[in-house]
Amino acid sequence: MDRNMVNIDQHIIELESFINDNQYSWQSKKQELEDLTNEEHSSKYKYAASLIAEKYNNKNLRILDFGSGTGLYVTYLLICGYKEVRGVDIVEKFNNNIINKLGYGSEVFSLLKNQRLPYPEKIYI
Repeated sequence: MDRNMVNIDQHIIELESFINDNQYSWQSKKQELEDLTNEEHSSKYKYAASLIAEKYNNKNLRILDFGSGTGLYVTYLLICGYKEVRGVDIVEKFNNNIINKLGYGSEVFSLLKNQRLPYPEKIYI
């Protein structure tokens, strides 16, 4: 990997430090991240996202990341333009506040505790 190449994952991780900053321009950051996905960049999720794009060629897919952990993959897919991406996990490591502040909505991540998935079957890939 080129050392000068932008690592989008690091940009996403750094957002956590701005969560309580009311002066932070979340819309500017969202636009910056979306612009970066159109340039040569690195992300450990880039290859998986390229496989989805190659197979389905549709940004309106419903994508469910089961076991989403910190939510970096979900965030990356949203930044890449996928419209309906959801993450679920049994341990709360994700931060809905970041996703909400970026303008993707407040219900992207769900915490599961001894329950079924909160979505109808067969509507997500």
